[in-house]
Amino acid sequence: MEELEQTASQYISEIGFKKLTYHLVRVDGYRDPLLAFISDYPKEWLERYVERGYLEQDLVHVRSRSSVLPFAWRLFESEAITRGSATVFNEASEFGIIDGFSVPIHALGYFAVFSVVPDGTTQERAASLRLGREALTTLALHLHERARMLMETQVQTLSDTSPRLTARERECLQWVAAGKVSCDIATILGIAEDTVNVHIRSGMYKLNAQTRAHAAVKAVVLGLIECP
Repeated sequence: MEELEQTASQYISEIGFKKLTYHLVRVDGYRDPLLAFISDYPKEWLERYVERGYLEQDLVHVRSRSSVLPFAWRLFESEAITRGSATVFNEASEFGIIDGFSVPIHALGYFAVFSVVPDGTTQERAASLRLGREALTTLALHLHERARMLMETQVQTLSDTSPRLTARERECLQWVAAGKVSCDIATILGIAEDTVNVHIRSGMYKLNAQTRAHAAVKAVVLGLIECP
């Protein structure tokens, strides 16, 4: 886990971000058992967050529980928030945690969220958040799969054998991993676009993935397709 944190921290620093946090839990309400956790947030803030029980007031966590879509924290500026939620954000800002971007990850039996905080001026932070969405989402999925595999003796989300993908499912996911959309894959493989989508959805189901990108990442990590 320490190596994961170091690698991820180095990557985000190269694209305008300064801090990250990731946690993986079993799904059982807000008192889920914590299975994995990495963070380079200030120690004083983490201790305050835990001691004061801010989890249930933290809008980042609350929204991540109910959404599968990555989101920037700026969206909360247009929402009416409770005094407790405002307190969490105000106190976090004292430690330099102002703007951010989070990627929720949901699957059978567990939940995870990956968050990063941009560096620089207000304009620089806005630019980093705008330009870094796709890279950060991909990073979150890769980091999550590595963390989950490290914890797989405790998180029973995969069977003892890897999912059995058909040759066509592997082909389609291989091209997804290479950044191709369905119409491109259909042309490359000489099959209908609808057929491509059927194979991708089937692969997503077998891999317990919420998006086609997530399925491609899982397939790479499990050695079912090659890393592009």
